[in-house]
Amino acid sequence: MNEPGKTVTVRGRILLLLACLIGECYVSGSSYAAEEVAEYPAKPVRIIVPFTASGGVDILARRFGAKFAESLKQSFTIENRTGAGGTIGVSAAARAVPDGSVLVLTSNSLVFNATLYKDLPYDTIKDLAPISLVANSPNVLVVHPSLPVKSMQEFVRFAKARPGTLHYGSGGVGGSSHICAEYLLKELGLKVVHVPYKGVPPSLTDVISGQIDLVMAPISIVPELLRAGRLRALGVTSTNRSAIMPEVPTISESGIANFNYTTWYGLLAPVGTPAGIISILNAETRRAAQAPDMRVKLLADGVEPQWSSAESFAATIKLEITKWAPILRATAL
Repeated sequence: MNEPGKTVTVRGRILLLLACLIGECYVSGSSYAAEEVAEYPAKPVRIIVPFTASGGVDILARRFGAKFAESLKQSFTIENRTGAGGTIGVSAAARAVPDGSVLVLTSNSLVFNATLYKDLPYDTIKDLAPISLVANSPNVLVVHPSLPVKSMQEFVRFAKARPGTLHYGSGGVGGSSHICAEYLLKELGLKVVHVPYKGVPPSLTDVISGQIDLVMAPISIVPELLRAGRLRALGVTSTNRSAIMPEVPTISESGIANFNYTTWYGLLAPVGTPAGIISILNAETRRAAQAPDMRVKLLADGVEPQWSSAESFAATIKLEITKWAPILRATAL
């Protein structure tokens, strides 16, 4: 039987041996001593969240970070580095020393920003090493309760009669809440003014106070506000209703045929991080996502736990950049 705390060491050595056998322990021209990978993590790890605290990405990072710390017997701390639609936090991770001590957990805003920002301080494909998807979740369109609409159909009629007078908030240009809202407004032919914030939570605060009219929010952060009557939900963006708010219809069943948008969340490291460390983190992500207690918590948060191979996640990023680029350009964000 392994001594307490030795499981990671044994697994790390096995993974390192396999990586070296196929030549993967040399990344971007640099090599790491066997001990660095086998003893991972030998020091505290930071998970950068490129969005504000209490948002959907932040909640996920804290849940997965706690699981990693429990399993790997090391501290995993969360660092919120906000701004520019998530690019500031991602840039900080891309520039970090590739030893596994700095990771970034972000959303599909990563692929949007590849098109939205012409002078990114990093290359989305070349400067980041995908580890795994961790979860996915729909968004939900929420409005201030005083807005005289109780369904998507009523909202469409109301907004069409008042072009350019309603205001919607988002977590920032290029964020999932922004792109999802613009995608829907384009499909509906509506003109609503965008008001970007440094994260979705502050935009929700302004909806609640009546400063703006609506937000396309991650479903994970609004249930309590809905139950308290501080917000009203009009439609969910996925093809199926959410288990945590089954009373809210999907946007597609409300008459906007085939509308479907789901936010994915994933964990990445700086490129050059040893393959053995990527493998350890990928395995730990799978373990965390499949843990019964974790699944209960995430479903209660409104997100579906997910796992993928690093290679599959990398392919998803490339595919989605190609998929969304023409949509983003056509929307003229």
